[in-house]
Amino acid sequence: MNTTKIDREQFALIVAEGYVHAVAKIAGHTAHGDRIAREGDVLSESHPVRDAYLGRPDPVESTSRNPVGYVDLPGDTPPSTSTPATAAATG
Repeated sequence: MNTTKIDREQFALIVAEGYVHAVAKIAGHTAHGDRIAREGDVLSESHPVRDAYLGRPDPVESTSRNPVGYVDLPGDTPPSTSTPATAAATG
């Protein structure tokens, strides 16, 4: 992966079962052979990016079976926070 592109990315959405379960601020990365690990911190309550995405459906449609995807989010701005979605808990 191109590390120049990684350095431009600011946030990571942690998505499972179609919903955003966590949002993190990317602080950097470390190389491990041919792999790159992201480093950062989970955003706290009341952060606008966290509040915009947490609990909402995955904002990116993908048919990839790869659990990691890299995309530019629509408009590079979070969606409106006026009606947050609630994710159903699954066991």
